[in-house]
Amino acid sequence: PRDLHSFPTRRSSDLWREELLRYLRAERDLRRLAPDAAVEAATAMIVGVCHELVLTLLLPDGAHAGIFAGPPDADDVVAVILDGMRPRPDGETR
Repeated sequence: PRDLHSFPTRRSSDLWREELLRYLRAERDLRRLAPDAAVEAATAMIVGVCHELVLTLLLPDGAHAGIFAGPPDADDVVAVILDGMRPRPDGETR
Protein backbone atom coordinates (compact mmCIF):
# COMPACT_ATOMS: atom_id res chain seq x y z
CA PRO A 1 0.00 0.00 0.00
CA ARG A 2 2.73 2.54 0.74
CA ASP A 3 4.14 2.00 -2.79
CA LEU A 4 0.75 2.36 -4.48
CA HIS A 5 1.59 5.91 -5.61
CA SER A 6 4.34 4.53 -7.85
CA PHE A 7 1.99 2.08 -9.55
CA PRO A 8 1.12 3.39 -13.01
CA THR A 9 -2.52 4.21 -13.64
CA ARG A 10 -4.22 2.91 -16.78
CA ARG A 11 -7.71 3.33 -18.18
CA SER A 12 -8.16 -0.10 -19.74
CA SER A 13 -9.52 -2.75 -17.40
CA ASP A 14 -7.12 -5.37 -18.76
CA LEU A 15 -3.98 -3.27 -18.71
CA TRP A 16 -3.97 -2.75 -14.93
CA ARG A 17 -3.97 -6.54 -14.40
CA GLU A 18 -1.03 -6.93 -16.77
CA GLU A 19 0.76 -4.01 -15.13
CA LEU A 20 0.25 -5.52 -11.68
CA LEU A 21 1.67 -8.85 -12.85
CA ARG A 22 4.62 -7.08 -14.49
CA TYR A 23 5.23 -5.13 -11.26
CA LEU A 24 5.20 -8.28 -9.11
CA ARG A 25 7.52 -10.07 -11.53
CA ALA A 26 9.93 -7.12 -11.37
CA GLU A 27 9.84 -7.20 -7.57
CA ARG A 28 10.61 -10.93 -7.71
CA ASP A 29 13.47 -10.31 -10.15
CA LEU A 30 14.87 -7.67 -7.79
CA ARG A 31 14.71 -10.30 -5.01
CA ARG A 32 12.25 -8.29 -2.94
CA LEU A 33 10.00 -11.33 -3.29
CA ALA A 34 11.03 -14.97 -3.05
CA PRO A 35 12.44 -16.41 -6.28
CA ASP A 36 9.63 -18.97 -6.36
CA ALA A 37 6.89 -16.48 -5.43
CA ALA A 38 3.67 -17.33 -7.27
CA VAL A 39 3.12 -13.84 -8.64
CA GLU A 40 0.43 -15.04 -11.05
CA ALA A 41 -1.57 -16.42 -8.12
CA ALA A 42 -1.02 -13.23 -6.12
CA THR A 43 -2.25 -11.19 -9.08
CA ALA A 44 -5.36 -13.36 -9.34
CA MET A 45 -6.07 -12.91 -5.62
CA ILE A 46 -5.69 -9.13 -5.77
CA VAL A 47 -7.89 -8.94 -8.88
CA GLY A 48 -10.47 -11.17 -7.18
CA VAL A 49 -10.67 -8.94 -4.11
CA CYS A 50 -11.06 -5.85 -6.30
CA HIS A 51 -13.76 -7.47 -8.42
CA GLU A 52 -15.67 -8.66 -5.35
CA LEU A 53 -15.72 -5.18 -3.88
CA VAL A 54 -16.76 -3.51 -7.13
CA LEU A 55 -19.47 -6.05 -7.99
CA THR A 56 -20.94 -5.75 -4.53
CA LEU A 57 -21.37 -2.02 -5.13
CA LEU A 58 -22.60 -2.23 -8.73
CA LEU A 59 -25.16 -5.03 -8.71
CA PRO A 60 -28.73 -4.36 -7.60
CA ASP A 61 -29.78 -4.93 -3.98
CA GLY A 62 -29.73 -8.58 -3.05
CA ALA A 63 -28.30 -9.74 -6.39
CA HIS A 64 -24.87 -10.17 -4.92
CA ALA A 65 -24.50 -10.07 -1.17
CA GLY A 66 -20.72 -10.38 -1.37
CA ILE A 67 -18.51 -12.33 0.98
CA PHE A 68 -17.29 -9.31 2.90
CA ALA A 69 -19.17 -7.69 5.76
CA GLY A 70 -17.05 -4.68 4.88
CA PRO A 71 -14.03 -4.10 2.69
CA PRO A 72 -10.99 -6.05 3.88
CA ASP A 73 -8.11 -4.01 5.21
CA ALA A 74 -5.60 -3.51 2.39
CA ASP A 75 -2.67 -4.25 4.72
CA ASP A 76 -4.30 -7.57 5.71
CA VAL A 77 -4.73 -8.55 2.04
CA VAL A 78 -1.09 -7.71 1.34
CA ALA A 79 0.08 -9.62 4.43
CA VAL A 80 -1.80 -12.75 3.39
CA ILE A 81 -0.36 -12.56 -0.11
CA LEU A 82 3.20 -11.89 1.05
CA ASP A 83 3.25 -14.00 4.22
CA GLY A 84 0.62 -16.63 3.56
CA MET A 85 -1.62 -18.14 6.19
CA ARG A 86 0.53 -21.00 7.42
CA PRO A 87 1.74 -20.90 11.00
CA ARG A 88 5.28 -19.67 11.36
CA PRO A 89 7.80 -22.31 12.45
CA ASP A 90 8.83 -20.25 15.47
CA GLY A 91 5.22 -19.93 16.66
CA GLU A 92 5.33 -16.14 16.39
CA THR A 93 2.34 -14.21 15.12
CA ARG A 94 2.51 -11.76 12.26
